[in-house]
Amino acid sequence: MWEQESTITDVAKKYCEKHGIEYTDNVRRKFSRIINNLDGGGKSDANFENEKATKKEKTVNIEDEEEVFSMPSAWSSELNRFYSIEEYCNKFNLSFDNLEKYNLVAHNAGHMVYNVRFKPTLKEVSGIDEEFIESVVKKHIKPADNIPYKKDASTSIITNMTYTDSHIGLEPDKYNNSLYGGVWNRKELMTRMKEMVVQTVNKSIQNNSEILYIRDFGDTADGYNGYTTRGGHDLPQNMTNTEVFDTAVEFKVVMVDLLIATGQYSQIICENVCNSNHGGDFDYFINSAAKYILETKYENVSVNNHRKFISHYGVGKHCFIISHGKDDKTLKFGFKPVLDTKAIEKIDQYIKGNNLYNKYEYFHFCKGDSHQFLLDFTTSQDFDYFNYPAFSPASQWVQNNFKKGVSGYVVEVFDLNEEEIDISYKKFKWKN
Repeated sequence: MWEQESTITDVAKKYCEKHGIEYTDNVRRKFSRIINNLDGGGKSDANFENEKATKKEKTVNIEDEEEVFSMPSAWSSELNRFYSIEEYCNKFNLSFDNLEKYNLVAHNAGHMVYNVRFKPTLKEVSGIDEEFIESVVKKHIKPADNIPYKKDASTSIITNMTYTDSHIGLEPDKYNNSLYGGVWNRKELMTRMKEMVVQTVNKSIQNNSEILYIRDFGDTADGYNGYTTRGGHDLPQNMTNTEVFDTAVEFKVVMVDLLIATGQYSQIICENVCNSNHGGDFDYFINSAAKYILETKYENVSVNNHRKFISHYGVGKHCFIISHGKDDKTLKFGFKPVLDTKAIEKIDQYIKGNNLYNKYEYFHFCKGDSHQFLLDFTTSQDFDYFNYPAFSPASQWVQNNFKKGVSGYVVEVFDLNEEEIDISYKKFKWKN
């Protein structure tokens, strides 16, 4: 090409035309550097013989630039502006939803491109892929027996069964040197779950309650690849990612299987918080699989998976505002066990922002994370502030930095239209 054209500008324009690249002065300068670096300057008579001797080398080096020039340009001639990152992804068939990071950069070739990085796939991060998920679903989605259940609730009494911070996969005494030891494995998890189911059903029978809300406030999984969802915090584990997923789905599905089998409930609603500092997206994967299984098996079961840091749902005149207490990415400090003025303002603004004061009469802010059982009815005049105990025992870090703590669950019974809530709870005995 250099032999056929008389000037560097002509060469640059011809190359751009051939390869469909927008010609700019930056492109011309790039060609000038390539050619002048090869022949030591312009096309003088003194350099003519050397120039001829390097023609082949020049052609090769110019073609080597093709890979850079062929990168998708961020400039749109049609729009006469740069593409937005979403437009850029759509234009060049890139996954905008999986985008993790991007920058608009100028390459040596003289045109602007987006330098993009995508989130790793589920399999890359966890070892869990679609085939494994399908195998777990098939294991639990067997058609249920024809269990008779009540078509419509005959009373206005509601039961809440609340557990949080299950931390499936946690090893509380990995090196046999934590202060209080502790046992946390699949067997202990399922034993505690069955005990919770029995007490909940008995409480519902005593109060003639036929509608059940199962509430999980996050940190279902202890971690992801042995770390919290934020990364950087190494966690002693006794399960792989696939074992955590399989165990957690089994835990949630068998729980509902047992509750349905009693025939006590006309309706079961699961409210799952899927934004927490340990579980993060992993909790969402688990709860999504459980949702698909349960809603396929049972027509009177519904599952709501909440992705926001704070969410809410209404039951009669009651509004339950739910949160894990600490989110998956942004908060340095979450909601504290004891309600302070900063938290009061934040919760009040959430209620106002969602126009909830005009829709409900009784407000209850419910959270996990703190691994404490504290019920505050008085600090705020507008809402209750409830901390629920962890379902799991304390980790070694908690044992060594604080104390053994309390693990358990809470069962609540209330009338749709009345303020009072009847609360009962169970504290699990520590096992070594």
